[in-house]
Amino acid sequence: MRHIGALAVIGGLILATAAPAAGIGTLPEPGHDEETAGGEAIEILGIVTFVLVASAVATALMRRRSPRTLLRLHRVLGAAALVSGAIHGLLVLTSH
Repeated sequence: MRHIGALAVIGGLILATAAPAAGIGTLPEPGHDEETAGGEAIEILGIVTFVLVASAVATALMRRRSPRTLLRLHRVLGAAALVSGAIHGLLVLTSH
């Protein structure tokens, strides 16, 4: 269980550092239009996908200590990364 808590902390730190760069939690700038809103969604989904993939890799590397618990978490993170990546890819292909 310590590893899951550590992964949550690491993921939170990654999101906390990536959030200002992606403009999450900031007010819209004057002249903000719909085209830039779609680009922000693509950026945010790209960051989320990256964090999910990195977390899935980290759980795969730590599976030696508690294989059953981390295998379940690894599968869930992998599935979430696959769905998030597919949505991200579709948004990129349809908007650009």
